[in-house]
Amino acid sequence: MMPVRTPRFSYRKQRTAASSATINLGASIVSLIGTGVFEIILAIYCFVAVFLVNKPLIASAWFIFFRSTFQVAAFKGLLIFNLIPYFTIPTILLAISATVTLAKTSSFKLSQTFIFYVLFVILTMYFGALNLAINLTNLNSYFDFLIKIACPIFIFITTSVGIKRQADLYTALQFGSYSSVFAIASGLLQLALGGGYDYRDDTIVPGERIVGTIIDPNSFGIYLSLILFMIMPLVLRRKSIVNILFLAILIITIVSARNRGTWIALAIAIPITVLIFRYHIRIHYWIVGGIVLFVTAMPFFQSRFADLNKLDKYGQSQDTFSERIYHHIDLLEISLENPFIGAGIGSSELPISRSSGFIELAHNDYIRIAVETGYITLIIYLCFLFSQYFWTLRFRYSKFWDIQFATHCTVIYIIVMSFVDNIVGDILNYSMFMYIVAISFRAPYVEIEDNIKPRALFAQVSS
Repeated sequence: MMPVRTPRFSYRKQRTAASSATINLGASIVSLIGTGVFEIILAIYCFVAVFLVNKPLIASAWFIFFRSTFQVAAFKGLLIFNLIPYFTIPTILLAISATVTLAKTSSFKLSQTFIFYVLFVILTMYFGALNLAINLTNLNSYFDFLIKIACPIFIFITTSVGIKRQADLYTALQFGSYSSVFAIASGLLQLALGGGYDYRDDTIVPGERIVGTIIDPNSFGIYLSLILFMIMPLVLRRKSIVNILFLAILIITIVSARNRGTWIALAIAIPITVLIFRYHIRIHYWIVGGIVLFVTAMPFFQSRFADLNKLDKYGQSQDTFSERIYHHIDLLEISLENPFIGAGIGSSELPISRSSGFIELAHNDYIRIAVETGYITLIIYLCFLFSQYFWTLRFRYSKFWDIQFATHCTVIYIIVMSFVDNIVGDILNYSMFMYIVAISFRAPYVEIEDNIKPRALFAQVSS
């Protein structure tokens, strides 16, 4: 039986006068989950997924689309026959597709990056099992977390094997980017209706920030950023009005989502990447574009950061960073008690505030890994991230520099966001991250076609 999901406590100010239309929209989506209609939708997904077993690239994108569209099913924790979570079925089908793909492929290459991630999963499983031998209270958390971190492995396999030539690289990016259309449209509709909503304890409540179909506002910000990185090479490589229009809508949604962590991470990741890849791009376009965006979005930035000086409806400060410092100090003390094997999966859940009883995971992936599975596992995970970073640097002068450009942005973004949020164990967002990593890995190996355009939008070929 799956553990009861602890509602994520938010310190943001709730919009008490949120539009009833927004609440009705959220309620209609949530009420669909667990009904016969959703079961029919799930059956359709399974039918298509079985058909796509021999089409691994499409299978990966199909999984991401379904997961992002019906993310609320994971929040409700619904079980089939009171035993199997709904979303275990898509993961199992993806695992089958990855297995069949490997069995039929004789030339599958293992990247160093992928090996580090697999080793991270193995150590998590091993050290978690050692802790289970001592304390069986976290058994459900153990298996739940393993499923979540194993899914990106299947995504990497199906995506990388499915890419065989240049066209497949950009097809994969198109699949990934445009799988978000429904989620983005839902978020913009919420914005037009007056605000988003929160889902807590099976109840829809008003929320100031839009959430799309992802339900959690922080996860929605991460999700939108990953979509942004997928669309980047398409805009850089091809002068498509559709891609440019989609990019503009996506940027509007990211600004409107009011996610401070995402804004800061993007403000770090993109300028660094532009500087490193400056020989490929017209850097003045990026500078002017950044200034225009900053000035245009200034009202959103000012409003969101001004909330730090306000109290929420619970009478607590919205300056969550200060409270998290105490939270993380407590967790670091726990990590030092078991530095080699950790304290077990789920052991990082502590009251986020010393004055409240709200339980929350550490909003820091590095601390969470250190606490739950030890510092050895954390070192391996860091090796995974930085090996992928140096991979993008190694191929920054390759034919497909645009893909490495986007991946470089992605890795820096993940590294920064992991200090302030939980991405590891987020089955949707981390699968999307691994989807991008797989595309980056395959880019140097694909068959080079003769019709690569030497000059792209906002880009120039280096001499």
